[in-house]
Amino acid sequence: MGKNDYRKRFFERYITTHVEYVEKISQKSFDITAKIFQKHISRFLPDDKSASILDIACGEGHLLHYFQNQGYYKAQGIDLGSEQLKVARKMGVKNIEQADLFQYLKKYKDYFDLVTAFQIIEHLKKDEAVESLDLIYRSLKPGGKVLLSTPNAITLGGLWISFGDFTHELMFTPRSLSQLLRVCGFLDVKIFGLEPVAYDLRSTIRIILRKVLKAILKFWFIIERGTGRSIWKSEPIFEGIILAVGEKKWI
Repeated sequence: MGKNDYRKRFFERYITTHVEYVEKISQKSFDITAKIFQKHISRFLPDDKSASILDIACGEGHLLHYFQNQGYYKAQGIDLGSEQLKVARKMGVKNIEQADLFQYLKKYKDYFDLVTAFQIIEHLKKDEAVESLDLIYRSLKPGGKVLLSTPNAITLGGLWISFGDFTHELMFTPRSLSQLLRVCGFLDVKIFGLEPVAYDLRSTIRIILRKVLKAILKFWFIIERGTGRSIWKSEPIFEGIILAVGEKKWI
């Protein structure tokens, strides 16, 4: 990122000027996100607890905290923002440092078993998004995986997230995100919607209501897009956040 990039100014105070107005960071928030990670990404994690894992833009450390609690003692994270890292350390997250992802990844080739990049690619410009995926691909061992999440631009919930942060540059749909991963060399690309998990009565009611709303949206999608031509056939994803999984080919 250029030295005059506005993002440096924003990310230096990202907690106090943005995150604190959106969510309260606490042990409870870490526990809730851990349940979400367990539901959605546990099946993609390496069996070997000594696997090398990098969490890009680790922020306050929710995902890295989950990895380390699962026994992945080599899991490490980087982030541009000093405020986020300060919070992460306060929450007991280890192996984190302040770094620019582009400069950091250039130091690694065929090294990581897993690279995660949650809620970061939407902060990049198009050329940066391509470069970041190229560098992630290069840094992975053959057979290594990338897990990438971002707001889903075809849903109202995803649009609300996309336009809720001044530093967001890009928006993705499941199709455009999978296209980007394939262009950057990743194989067996799959896209999933991150559904919420039930952790109390209110969240349980929310999940039930979401199922009704999702059925209505799917019906609208079928009417709008049709099903007759194979080029238009796709399974709609209506969750506000999408997760992409891709694998680096074996040599």
